[in-house]
Amino acid sequence: MCTLFIQIQINFIRFFILSTTSIIDFVIPKMKVINYLISRDMDNDDLLEQDHDENWMDNVVRTEK
Repeated sequence: MCTLFIQIQINFIRFFILSTTSIIDFVIPKMKVINYLISRDMDNDDLLEQDHDENWMDNVVRTEK
């Protein structure tokens, strides 16, 4: 009984470590991209800086500024 319990714990720990590693491998690159995109906002309006008329939604939001 005790060995079964220990084996279950070991399997859970393996699963947890693999899951955590998978989550980290997925999230960290996306965080880097988000940081890059945040750095592209020059006037702190939460929009990416673009050339004139490059994005219609961007133009709509900027007119309300």
